[in-house]
This record gives sequence, C-alpha cells and structure tokens, in this order.
Amino acid sequence: MARLTREQFLIFLDTSGDTTFTTNTWKKIDKSTIFEYALNEETQENAYIDTDGTTVEVVGNAPNMSQEIQILDDNEIYTVIAEMIQSRPTGDDSKLPFLLCFGGNGAVANRGIATITDKVLNTVDGKASFTLNFAEMEDGTYVVTDGAPVFTAAV
Repeated sequence: MARLTREQFLIFLDTSGDTTFTTNTWKKIDKSTIFEYALNEETQENAYIDTDGTTVEVVGNAPNMSQEIQILDDNEIYTVIAEMIQSRPTGDDSKLPFLLCFGGNGAVANRGIATITDKVLNTVDGKASFTLNFAEMEDGTYVVTDGAPVFTAAV
C-alpha cells in the first residue's frame, strides 16, 4: 500500500476559457501551498417513525476549493486571476473550465465549469487567493503527457 502525496493531486484551469471543451489550454495550478477540496454536502434531517433518532441524508453537493497562486509575473494562472481581479467580472465572465485530477489507482478526474469567487490580491504575502466553485461536473479519467492533461469522459 503506497501513500499518496500532494503532487499526485492536480488541478488545471483552462486559461483560454473554452467552455465547449474543444480547444482547451490547460495550465496547472502550481505555486500554491493549499489543496483542500470540500464537497459541502446539503443535508436533510428525517424523523422516521421507525427510529428513535433523526436520520441525516445527503441530498446534494456544492463542491468548492479555496486556492492561491504566488504573484509571479510569467505564471499563467496568476495572469488569469490577476486579470479577473483587475476587471471584476460577473456572470459567465467569472467562470473557467477546470480539470480536477485525483491521485491513486484509476487516474480519476472531474471536469466542468468553475465560478471563480472570493478573489483577493495580497501583495504583502505575495499571493492571490480565490475560490473555485465547481459545477456542471462530469466524471472520467485523465492522462498527463508532457505536462498537458487529456480527459476521457466515463461511459
């Protein structure tokens, strides 16, 4: 049994913003010190007549990930986030395609559209932080060749 390590979990953003997934320009979020993926389950409590206690059931998910990128002039992820901070986008302009690649057996991945929120530029700490709110997700697998991921949708 091998321990999975942080560099085996990858998150890519499409810097071209191609929401059709035909000509994506995937760039890995690299110069970050955080990777915390939260499902943010929506739950419902049910007081069924056949039990003493209350049963909690998951009825939905609103996954997101707080993220950061170091302020590095030639880093393409920083360039995209800095442009969003400067232009203050709303609606569809605040969305980017993402590819979330999980480490371990099976090369499992989720691909979809993320709404970028909570953008903060902190020049003292030398980083820009933001939240990826994942939606319209599809499951599949991935392979990375020469730094570029290829996603294959599950059947």
